Amino acid sequence: MLMNLNKQYSMNGFFCRYSGLVVFFCLCWCGVVYSQSTAEKVPIVYITDFYHSPGDPDDHIDLATLMALPEFDIRAILIDVRPPRKPDASPYEPGFVPISQMCYLSGKSFPVAVGPSLPLRSTNDSAVDRAESEQPAIILLIKILRESKEKVMVNTVGTCRIIAAAYLREPELFREKVSALVVNAGSSGKGSLEHNVAVDLYSYITVMRSGLPILWFPCAADTTNWDAKNAMGPHNTFYRAPHLQLFANLPVPLRNWFAFALSRSSRGDILRALSDFPAKEVDLRLNHGMRNLWSTQSFILTSSRVLTQTAEGWRFLPKSKVNADARIEDLAMIPVKFSISDDGQPTWSRTEGPSNIQIFQRSPSIQGAGFMAEALNALLREFPIVR
Repeated sequence: MLMNLNKQYSMNGFFCRYSGLVVFFCLCWCGVVYSQSTAEKVPIVYITDFYHSPGDPDDHIDLATLMALPEFDIRAILIDVRPPRKPDASPYEPGFVPISQMCYLSGKSFPVAVGPSLPLRSTNDSAVDRAESEQPAIILLIKILRESKEKVMVNTVGTCRIIAAAYLREPELFREKVSALVVNAGSSGKGSLEHNVAVDLYSYITVMRSGLPILWFPCAADTTNWDAKNAMGPHNTFYRAPHLQLFANLPVPLRNWFAFALSRSSRGDILRALSDFPAKEVDLRLNHGMRNLWSTQSFILTSSRVLTQTAEGWRFLPKSKVNADARIEDLAMIPVKFSISDDGQPTWSRTEGPSNIQIFQRSPSIQGAGFMAEALNALLREFPIVR
């Protein structure tokens, strides 16, 4: 069955190509590993459905957000891949190029690997029988946990496929070495399945039933209609930001990085493009339109920052730098009793007792979107570009 599916989507050649690139990428960067782990930094493995050209450019904003926060020690980036929606369509290309550009801009480096292309077939499927070219991300995640001296946070903004497959192979290792699974997926209410859950239902159920410590950031509320007035609920993360505000006054190389991605550029001189990109293209892509975002809050809360109003405007600041009388917008995690049905429907309620799952909570004010966009722009304006 698996071979037939691979033939249907023509993915064998796709993964043979990119398994080689995984090795090439790691050899290029691991020789100069940027080790920034200290007691103050959070060791993190980041899992993202990150492509070039982007499936949804919110993933590029998320990566820039993560790398703009010095609180994180990035141990690896794992790419959550999937086949095209239609058998005759081009495959999604893993985002090795924009990740390498980002490493060049920031002076950081870490291994990058891709995971399995197809959903798990049950809550017991560890993907161990998948092709060797589909194993790197799972193997790398297990390796990082096994070799880490401290507990590691694992944040996914895609499906839970890589996490679930690795957990099913090494459950005791996960219990010993994972500080928290940060799950940017699902809905805080019942109804249609949120995208990341629908793409790989069994992996989501496996993770949410694992008993591991989970920080749950539902993307959707009681609806997956992002234009509805109740799309911004108290326990989901969705918000919108206008490009003109989000990308305003960013460092030129970072603006060019975003424009490179949003224009679906196929330039081969990927480093020169960061300083030499058509001004008209930058203006077209970065000064017009809106961007849907879902994951910003998970980075802010796990870095122990807060959304606060300052004399310069709204900012994401470390708690130690917030004035005692400053206004703070409510972004918090609350413990819940949680269960999930076999078809992916969640049931939860707040609890004062011990719980392994905490759900995101925010003030439901629609103004919060404006606050978030302003603070995110300020954070990206301070992106640490090396000279």
